[in-house]
Amino acid sequence: MLKSVSIVLSFLLFVVHPVFGPVQDPAYLAPESPLALQKNIQVDPYDVAKGIAAAATIPAMVGMSPYFMKKLFAENYNLSNILATDYLLNTSLILLISFYFNFRKSGKEDDVQSNKTKLRLSFYQKVVLIGGAIVSGHVFSIPLKYLALQGSDAITPDSIVRTAPILLVLFSSLSLSGFFKFLSLNEKLTFKKVVGVVLVTLGVFVLISIKKTGVMGETTSFGVIIAILATIAYLISDIFNKTLMELDVMEKRTFLLLAYGVGFITFYISASFLNSGSGLVFSWFVVALALVNLYGWFAKLYAFQYLEATLVRCFISTSPLFTLIWLWVFNQQMPQPFGYLVLALGMFVTGLFLVLWQHNADTNGRAVVKGKKKTRFALRKVRAIPLFEASL
Repeated sequence: MLKSVSIVLSFLLFVVHPVFGPVQDPAYLAPESPLALQKNIQVDPYDVAKGIAAAATIPAMVGMSPYFMKKLFAENYNLSNILATDYLLNTSLILLISFYFNFRKSGKEDDVQSNKTKLRLSFYQKVVLIGGAIVSGHVFSIPLKYLALQGSDAITPDSIVRTAPILLVLFSSLSLSGFFKFLSLNEKLTFKKVVGVVLVTLGVFVLISIKKTGVMGETTSFGVIIAILATIAYLISDIFNKTLMELDVMEKRTFLLLAYGVGFITFYISASFLNSGSGLVFSWFVVALALVNLYGWFAKLYAFQYLEATLVRCFISTSPLFTLIWLWVFNQQMPQPFGYLVLALGMFVTGLFLVLWQHNADTNGRAVVKGKKKTRFALRKVRAIPLFEASL
């Protein structure tokens, strides 16, 4: 075990060294520079469309994870063993992806949409931002959700976690000061957005009310309590991850490699203390779980670059609907009453439409070209200014 841990620690030091290395161009850090203060730069509408497409595909993928977890629990695998294997597989996959791209960024940088000027982060703020994103996401939110699934059915805990937008829409409009000023999302709190988020949240509660047939377990108070804690952890994780992507502090692949590496060390040691053996799980279900989770994280971070955190979280909150559909497909048991499923779908579609409408109203401009109206994306944004190099 010690040999494995030492190898992973050495690897993480290799990854962290370029992350906290010297800045190549100090001019990028100057808050008074023209680039740092530039606003209303025209943005390719296809970038926003790609962000929406990425966010829209997340629910169908991550909706399978409760089924895979319940299958693994049914085979009497320990949660720490499952997480250690999941994180190790994803660390290996990211390494393979990095080798495929020759450990280099693509020639074209992403234009990151931002509604706040670039901030000059101190070393300690960078540590808090990256560490907070890793700990809240891969050490707390994911394990807490799975722990809730272990003590309850496959729908209720995941549905409770997906009520996070109602909390996120409130926090995203707050403006922080002092050391944590960089965590302010500065999103507008409007009537359309609030109504849309409430409808999405109500749709989640409708799914919770569906008769629990074929959902692989019974609802328990333990699962509900842990799911509430996981909801708070996901809220904090979304704030840190959105800020991480908005300020372009670290490239997605590098961050996920570091996050999964830290998570693997944490739960591999935990599994080794709690159980005898290697602490790893050998099952096709854990491979499938790792793949859908990795896709979900990549897609979420990509969507955070172009969309508001509240909008991305609203898309993800529809995943319990897909979980029920997957359970229906895998277990051949239709959710009852079926009308609740249709009602939840209607609430999700209406809520997402309102949030998207508000998002477009905040970001789109109108221009007249040759006497005809033409939509123009004039977003309040700042060019993605690298605060420090984080390539592999």
